[in-house]
Amino acid sequence: MRKLVYLSAVAIALIALVSFLRGANGNGQISGTITDATTGKPLSNVVVKLIGTGITTPTDSTGYFVFTNIGNGQYDLLASLNLYQNLKVEDVDVISGNETYLELALKILVQGDANTTTLAAKDIKPKTAKEQAETEKLLDMAIQEKHALKTNKAAAGKGVLGVASGIGSIGGNGGYVPLNPPNGEKYWDMYHHDYGTNPFIDTEDDHLSTFGADVSTGSYALVRNYISHGELPPKDAVRVEEFINYFRQDYSVPNEKTFAIHSFSLASPISKNYQLVKIGIKGREVKAENRKPANLAFVIDVSGSMDIENRLGLVKKTLGLLIKELRSNDRVGIVTYGSQAQIVLNSTANKEAIEEAVNGLFSEGSTNAEAGLWKGYQLASQNFDPNAINRVILCTDGVANNGETSSQGLLQQIEKFKNKGITLTACGFGMGNYNDVLIEQLATKGDGTYYYIDDLSEAKRVFVEQLTGTLQVIAKDVKIQVEFDKETVSRYRLIGYEKRDVKDEDFRNDKVDGGEIGSGHTVTAVYEIKLKNSSANSIGKITMRYKSPDGKNVSEQDEPIRLNTSENKTNVAQFQLLSSVILYAEIMRESYWAKNRELSEVKTMLENVDETFKKQYAQYEDFRDLVSNTMRLQKSKSIGELKE
Repeated sequence: MRKLVYLSAVAIALIALVSFLRGANGNGQISGTITDATTGKPLSNVVVKLIGTGITTPTDSTGYFVFTNIGNGQYDLLASLNLYQNLKVEDVDVISGNETYLELALKILVQGDANTTTLAAKDIKPKTAKEQAETEKLLDMAIQEKHALKTNKAAAGKGVLGVASGIGSIGGNGGYVPLNPPNGEKYWDMYHHDYGTNPFIDTEDDHLSTFGADVSTGSYALVRNYISHGELPPKDAVRVEEFINYFRQDYSVPNEKTFAIHSFSLASPISKNYQLVKIGIKGREVKAENRKPANLAFVIDVSGSMDIENRLGLVKKTLGLLIKELRSNDRVGIVTYGSQAQIVLNSTANKEAIEEAVNGLFSEGSTNAEAGLWKGYQLASQNFDPNAINRVILCTDGVANNGETSSQGLLQQIEKFKNKGITLTACGFGMGNYNDVLIEQLATKGDGTYYYIDDLSEAKRVFVEQLTGTLQVIAKDVKIQVEFDKETVSRYRLIGYEKRDVKDEDFRNDKVDGGEIGSGHTVTAVYEIKLKNSSANSIGKITMRYKSPDGKNVSEQDEPIRLNTSENKTNVAQFQLLSSVILYAEIMRESYWAKNRELSEVKTMLENVDETFKKQYAQYEDFRDLVSNTMRLQKSKSIGELKE
């Protein structure tokens, strides 16, 4: 007979700690159930993390989760589900041979609430005997249901990748239909790619540096979401250029040209006796009222994996923000895909019809991204308007597991539409079972931009505050070539942009892709350089080459690289902040050039930024919190490793 001792808490969570003898394996167990604080209904697909250990598990359809074979000690847990407040439970005791059982309730996140609420195990109060008996009965029912679910899956011979998680699918005869792993890998995972790290290059060997422009910012938001979920990101999730371009830079706008090109310098915080040179590019701005009408095709992933953490719910809210910004002459068609792709709304300017179609979506089936993209591009092509913005907006977690599952195969399907002038905005959602590789490469090679939407604030940034830039392209296939003066620069390193590398000889080869830049977009590239002559004013030249939005005309612009430090306090503070961002990203991706560097150095750099700037620049606080939370996680992970 199990001995049960329950504890409960007021606030937004109900917690019960149960201790009973499990066996003699020398380790303990943490398990529990998670429900909605208002309705009391169990919540499935809540991501539960054992902070500092790297161990994560989702709740099942009964709200049940379990961590087995846990070593003695105190642990912190974090429970997360989109549209709900995160719940952190601190100092949960684990004792060898015993089980610690938690009953948790999550509260819907409303504006003004903190993203995370925290409870300490020591602060909770005992439950009544009646509550204990009721909870034990519910626990037994949950365990029995979970056992039955496992038994059914085992009988089918399909393990944990069955239809309950939306990963498998049932054929017409009731048999299991095997799926194709994304990128040829396992399903329940996060998929990233290592693009390497740029080396230092002597100008005597090669004084040209060439790359495609990039305004994608997905990596920063993705890493931020890792940290908010209580997990340190894998190094391959960090793409430094996407960190750099996430942060607003107040470059002056061009007068008559398509772009304004700026350059600034600062002593490098990464390498002693080196300089950081920031190259800033600002695109011409199209006023919102002058934006072209939009012909949009929403391609929405409604597969089973989009039910995890209520990803589809966040997609609906994200698109709801965009719909509110549409004008009367904008048109939207909607394609959904799970096991199959279908048009749920033909192109229309009726906002009510668009909102109704989006709000009526539900998740089902496997993930046939190939069919969804194909049908979405077909829909955009059927309504193609040469005088409008023609764009596909893809919303997915990227886990293609039915049909073609690789970016190379999918890109072959959309090549002809890209050449016709239909561009792509790829929006990623979700943690766990998320394919960063597929979404990023679709955007990079499909004339598009990649955003990672971790919350409604990020959705607002992309689809409200920057809507014209997100939709209207001012230049295509933008390539940048930096020519360093051999007499003044000894060696250089481009920080980031490894995935955008272009051969020097292909700079003027217009068949080689560059990047897409929208209205008012900024592109920032940072070099670390070693000078031969520190008194030099100009150290080289920047040349941009780009096509007009219709791809018919090619232009070039160039400017000298000035080795000067701006006297504007805001510009200086922005560069100082950006330097700290770079060091953070280099440390997190375990760059050779940042070995033996510590996040405490990043924190110190942030503290030294101008106080007035800190108060006025909203992104400063966001990054400061990211650094602080990362440091806490690193400390927690180290303690967890010592306990093991």
